[in-house]
Amino acid sequence: MEPGYFTGKFTKPLSRTRVCYYPPQGKNFDISHIGLGAHTDYECFSTVWQNDVPGLQMLTLDGDWLELPAIPGTFAINLGDLMQQWTNDYFVSTAHRVINTTPKPRYSLVQFVGVDHDVMVEVLPGCVSAENPWKYQAIKAGDHSELMVARTYGYDGGA
Repeated sequence: MEPGYFTGKFTKPLSRTRVCYYPPQGKNFDISHIGLGAHTDYECFSTVWQNDVPGLQMLTLDGDWLELPAIPGTFAINLGDLMQQWTNDYFVSTAHRVINTTPKPRYSLVQFVGVDHDVMVEVLPGCVSAENPWKYQAIKAGDHSELMVARTYGYDGGA
């Protein structure tokens, strides 16, 4: 893409910050009551600052959960659903969860970064071909977020 392609798409972006607290769960936790269940983020990407307590896990391409190290002074970056759609799965939204099996509390500060509500998400040139047709439908970024919230929290009537 030409330099600045995304610049005009971030004038009033859909963005939010969440402060997260994960109490110790111990080694014999119930998977249905973990700190944060498996999910992907809806937006373009998210940044995660975390204290020195591990617990953030990502799902590998092999289907295994890999715990990411909690490295002080750094951020973990998760790609989100919109970037996956824009790139036609060239970049994949990171499935992740949080399980705190340590005896210490875990804290994180998450910034979800999206584009403006009315930005149309369509396949990027170079990410589609006759051999690799686009797998999604064009959608406004805000409509995508609203749809995902409805699905996540059961506002869509179970669809």
